[in-house]
Amino acid sequence: MSKLSPILFIIAGALFFVTALTTTTSKAAYIALGTVFLGLGVAAYRRRSRTK
Repeated sequence: MSKLSPILFIIAGALFFVTALTTTTSKAAYIALGTVFLGLGVAAYRRRSRTK
């Protein structure tokens, strides 16, 4: 895993949440994807900071 990937996952999750706020269709799918990406980003970030 590169240094940037946890940040990219967190940004992607935030973008899914913004899309869920602005769209009218399939809001639940965007919220679910945003949650998954944020969770992956935070987990990767924690794992990386623990191994330093």
